[in-house]
Amino acid sequence: MKNGAVEGVSYDTKADIEKSNCEVCCEGKQKSKRNKNQDIQNRQWRGVLFRYDGEVPERVRNYSSEDEFREANETPEKLQESINCLQTDIAKIKFEFASQDQRSRLNNVEIKGVPLKKDENLFSIFDSISRKIKYNCPKTQINYISRVPIYNSSERLIIVSFLNRYSKEDFIAAARANRDLSAPDIGYQGSSNRIYINDHLSVEHKKLLSRVKAIAKEKSYEYVWFKHGKIHALKNQSSKLVIIRKDADLNKIA
Repeated sequence: MKNGAVEGVSYDTKADIEKSNCEVCCEGKQKSKRNKNQDIQNRQWRGVLFRYDGEVPERVRNYSSEDEFREANETPEKLQESINCLQTDIAKIKFEFASQDQRSRLNNVEIKGVPLKKDENLFSIFDSISRKIKYNCPKTQINYISRVPIYNSSERLIIVSFLNRYSKEDFIAAARANRDLSAPDIGYQGSSNRIYINDHLSVEHKKLLSRVKAIAKEKSYEYVWFKHGKIHALKNQSSKLVIIRKDADLNKIA
């Protein structure tokens, strides 16, 4: 040995040996730590098993093939029950959403059949219609007027939003008393379009109204109309009025 060197061993080799010894030592410590953690975990599990020792084995010992068969048959029933509850909740949510959507249109009327013109004045058109149906409605009673597109059609409706529901109801009542209104009546001589004035219905309420009309026709009902956010059906003047708010009410039409 010279200057602390090991005879026959180079300095590089000695460094490798020391590094290897260090790695072995570290690995041993890590293994010892893992074993210690494993021992702690095992003791925890033994504690859990000890705490449940009086409950789980008892239930397992008493469990039979009949219990398994019964649970297997109960599972589809419970699943179907959960599905039914979810479907009920979804139906309620859809109904509330549709009702809220319709309430937002409560002061609106929908005018269909007025030809579209470039640079048209919608207030002038509304004024012409009002004069024709003999309903005096000052501009101060109007919130807004706009054209809106119709799905899968080049036609555009006119939506009139009143400041209050009563003005809107009076306007519709006057329009229904003049059902023969057409485009020439308000200055459109080049068109023979019939003009229809109704409540501004949501998509869901339009679908529901169509279903009500179809069933009412089969059942020989004379009147079907929409008012105050509800669909009304009357078989004849002496029959009971039927109110339809949702699909579940369709069976009322008898």
